[in-house]
Amino acid sequence: MMLTIGRTVSGANTMRVSNNVVSGTHCKIFLDEKSNIMYIEDLGSTNGTYVNGVQVMRYALKVDDNILLGGDGGYKTTLREVLKYVEAQQAATHSLDDNAQNKQGVAAERTYVEEFAKLKDIYDSYQHDTLEIKDKLNSVMMWRIIPSSIVAVITAAIPFVIDAPEVKRFMTLGSALLTLIILLICFKVTAKMSHKYNAALLKRQEDFQLSYVCPKCRSDFGNRSWVALHHKGFCPACKAKFKVGS
Repeated sequence: MMLTIGRTVSGANTMRVSNNVVSGTHCKIFLDEKSNIMYIEDLGSTNGTYVNGVQVMRYALKVDDNILLGGDGGYKTTLREVLKYVEAQQAATHSLDDNAQNKQGVAAERTYVEEFAKLKDIYDSYQHDTLEIKDKLNSVMMWRIIPSSIVAVITAAIPFVIDAPEVKRFMTLGSALLTLIILLICFKVTAKMSHKYNAALLKRQEDFQLSYVCPKCRSDFGNRSWVALHHKGFCPACKAKFKVGS
């Protein structure tokens, strides 16, 4: 899907907006087929494209994001409203075929079987990537404990292998100090790694929220499993059907 929006655009896959601060060809909203994420992209407009009050050149959209074309006094909409427009436009384009089917007694009802099937890969990939990142985070936490634990064990063993009191005291204090130094170093190093993996996990979650959505209304499916949604057979929000006979 791709929709070009502007004041002077015309033809299929366009949306004409009668507003003086909107450029002739202002922006486009399109679906990235690979990621299943919907984007809005400014096309060199004079007065800019804004999402949730922030000017953008290219932005991944959620269904209820507030879109403003042209700034103050410009055209306001949301992705939800744009999708309704696209659906109406497509319905009008196929009205002749629909009328022919209706005359033959065939119900012209759209299902989203193929589009929903593609979401299984998105769901499975997210589960796999999330577990992988969490495993790396757990490994980082282990590296905070293991080195200092080894030194702590050595410290505990000193009284049993050294008899000289002065040497024993020196070795114990030195080992304790070494444990503290190693612990501080481990925390510093692993803190950077932990931040990296937490950031990767957050980014993966954000991408999943944008891509694991209803093929029709783009409502977020949240943490509902693909299997559970397939068993249900339709979108909880808009009731779009994901399988024949549901």
